[in-house]
Amino acid sequence: MKRMSCLRGIRPVVWLLLLCGTPLAARTCLWKIASETNTVYLLGSVHLLREADYPLPDAMERAFEDASRIVFEIHPDSAEHPSAQIRMMRAGMLPEGVTLKSVLHDTVYALLDVKAQEVGFHLDFVQKMKPWMAGVLLTFARMQEAGLSPEHGVDRFFFRKAREAGKILLGLETVGFQIALFDSLASGDPDGFVLHTLKEMDLIDTQIGGLIRAWREGDVESLSALLMDAFDASPEIHDRLIVRRNADWMPHILRCLRRDENCLVVVGAAHLFGEHGLIRMLGEEGYAIEQL
Repeated sequence: MKRMSCLRGIRPVVWLLLLCGTPLAARTCLWKIASETNTVYLLGSVHLLREADYPLPDAMERAFEDASRIVFEIHPDSAEHPSAQIRMMRAGMLPEGVTLKSVLHDTVYALLDVKAQEVGFHLDFVQKMKPWMAGVLLTFARMQEAGLSPEHGVDRFFFRKAREAGKILLGLETVGFQIALFDSLASGDPDGFVLHTLKEMDLIDTQIGGLIRAWREGDVESLSALLMDAFDASPEIHDRLIVRRNADWMPHILRCLRRDENCLVVVGAAHLFGEHGLIRMLGEEGYAIEQL
């Protein structure tokens, strides 16, 4: 039977640590949620990792083995389909006669140019791209410089294992939704979106090692602070990228908890923490939660 929590109103990070019953020198970025009929494992993912970050903690491998259904933000098959890449490129192009330089403030464009040069990227090659597409390419280039790759990301790793094992694969949202989300975010405030992207790139330079270490060790307080830092000056982006999507995902996760089969839900670690994080939301639904 579900257990009701009496911890509402406590600061989010403190609430989370108490609920999980773990010390600050914690375990992994993996939580076990027990229902009357099954177990759902909630894994905070890092979408790009280094080859040296493997093997993953044993607890993550055990959760995968115990789950019949593996749920990702989007179904990896649809994300990797050539049609999805074509659709993304089309959505990321500016109208005829409009350039990246013309839609950004001069100061913001100059800052973007500096970052582009740091990764050997010339903005002439992305003049026909919308700010969000140019930002995606620059961020990816910076991550590659740091040795990070989606091929080593947690999502891709477990997708390959799940497909080989014949497990059921599901997605919480569609590729089309994600493309439309980024497009709408950047079109509403292109300068703000680019500044947010530049801050994320700075975090890659200065804090990626600490972030991955905190993720592996399940250091909730450090990880939450690092992940939320990029959103400090971007409350609207945080609301659209994290808060609203978490609310949309909750019914899907609750349905997983009513099944007879165990599930592993793999989502970006930033979706787990804070007042609107999935862990707090599940705790407020009354489920027993344990950090593994």
